[in-house]
Amino acid sequence: MEEDRSGRVLVQFGDRIKVFHIYVFYARKGFLEKNPEAVRAFLAAWFETIGYMGGHRAETIDIVRRTAEVSLGVATRDYDELMGMFNRTGKFDPKALDVLARSFVEMGSLPQAPDMRTLITEQYLPGAK
Repeated sequence: MEEDRSGRVLVQFGDRIKVFHIYVFYARKGFLEKNPEAVRAFLAAWFETIGYMGGHRAETIDIVRRTAEVSLGVATRDYDELMGMFNRTGKFDPKALDVLARSFVEMGSLPQAPDMRTLITEQYLPGAK
């Protein structure tokens, strides 16, 4: 829409909220307990994909351009904006968790912010014991 001038970007997410986890994966405890290796494999593949995207800018932009059916300019801008937002370790930033906890209240999903420490784990990350 921006390119045909029927719409425009009013504000960039990253300009408003500086500390945020753009991707957070959720899984039921029962699934984690029954399928720990599947969860580890999924996360390892996720980080491998992010690493590949980071090392193959032109190819990644071309894939985005084709699959999202956007122009080269839009795909390039999106890549440049989003690549810096990907968490490459999987470790949670306490400040970003605070933002996420507040968002549940602001969106009306919960009456009060949850204790995020009870809802997260890093035990399935590559290299975690």
